Amino acid sequence: MTKYNEFEETAKEMDTLALSGFFGEGVRELTAKRDEMDINEYLYQSVKLWIDDKKLYGRDYVKRYIGIFLTLFGEATKIDAQKTVDILSVFFHGTKDDPGLESYSSYNEFAILFTGTKNKLAQFKNNNLSYVEKKGLASDIVNVYSKGIEMIGKFLTYCIAIYKLSQNKKYNLYQIHKMTLHKKIEEVEGHRHLKNITTLINRFVRNSDAHLSIVFKPDLNKFVYKKNSNGKVETEFINMDEVILQLFPSVGWVTQAFILSNNLLLLFHNDKAKFDQLAKEIDAI
Repeated sequence: MTKYNEFEETAKEMDTLALSGFFGEGVRELTAKRDEMDINEYLYQSVKLWIDDKKLYGRDYVKRYIGIFLTLFGEATKIDAQKTVDILSVFFHGTKDDPGLESYSSYNEFAILFTGTKNKLAQFKNNNLSYVEKKGLASDIVNVYSKGIEMIGKFLTYCIAIYKLSQNKKYNLYQIHKMTLHKKIEEVEGHRHLKNITTLINRFVRNSDAHLSIVFKPDLNKFVYKKNSNGKVETEFINMDEVILQLFPSVGWVTQAFILSNNLLLLFHNDKAKFDQLAKEIDAI
């Protein structure tokens, strides 16, 4: 496999998982029918699948993040619509000269981790877990959150380029790609909406996980992590409920919003009627 067919290989794997039902029955059915649709209809049905699933936890958050991404895309589209779409296409395909700039393969890996852990949470919800099972599940949740923060960092590469485009500034995707997450967050601080996404990042939890400094205490139902403060190492606590209900799903909400926003942007350019219908339904959520 060469770098140039990374998208194709990733798409094949995602199809295999989708058709197996791993991502849910709705995704399985849509994937099975995809060859019967044109691209605009498929994009439309993909967004409809999310809109129509009223049982999804955090729909309001996804809606909010979709609004943030579309606002950013819209600002850049006013400057150069084609360049805006081209930047976003790099997420899926990379560039001709640097195919490694794609992040679709990373999205696939994150989607597998997130969905697998979410399914495990649902499976264990009404069961009494052993001590070891609790520790294992807690470790999975924190790991997914950390990976989700990395995923957001990848989204920011394209968002920063689009932000610069909206300001008529030069950008270099490779140079942005090389930035640390901290630097990327600094770059979007000037955008009145994007910073609402970066504020959900708990860098202490992320860093503690990276340095093996966060542990789950089943008897307390809390995570204990360490952070450097005023020249000392301090111990902090965070409740399992907060992690499950806020931290863990938050990275999934942003990821889903970014993908759905890409679909909506393409429909805005290719089938305005379908876009308008979806926008109306999203607004009603």
